[in-house]
Amino acid sequence: MKKDALKKFKKNKYNIYLALIGFFLILLMTFFVKNKIADYNLRKHDREIVIIKDSENNQHSYTLREIRKIKSIKKKVKLEKGLEEVELTGVALERLLGDLGYNLEESPNLIIEDSEGNYTTFPMSVALEVDRVLLVYKINNKPNQDYDDAMGALSLIDTISDNKESWVKDVKVLDIK
Repeated sequence: MKKDALKKFKKNKYNIYLALIGFFLILLMTFFVKNKIADYNLRKHDREIVIIKDSENNQHSYTLREIRKIKSIKKKVKLEKGLEEVELTGVALERLLGDLGYNLEESPNLIIEDSEGNYTTFPMSVALEVDRVLLVYKINNKPNQDYDDAMGALSLIDTISDNKESWVKDVKVLDIK
């Protein structure tokens, strides 16, 4: 019986090798296509803009496309006392603000304006903690608006908080005061 199996293997070894290679190629292509579909869904939001300004009226604006080119991070966050877990993809706020050259040490607050004109204040000490506050554009590998219609293209999320109500949805202006 072993001899028969060995003969069949020798006779079909190239077919087996080709099947294994084909299987791995299909896995790689599936992963690649999945990422491209996620990026394709974000393209419709590429022109969304966030404006960052300081007290001296220095301004920078970023489109979602430019923000995605900055080194993004993925972070899993537990919500509702651990009952729900979401994966956030975005740019750490401390990295984004630090690259602009603003004088952040003399600014006690970061004022965030959303598309409806509502203001939220973050202490600068919280905003500058490493990888704590994220400017998020994907939640669970979907664009924010596919996750929740009210989210907008960009949201500001404190990853320590376990409550969705503390999320700043549809961020338009970050004002360093």
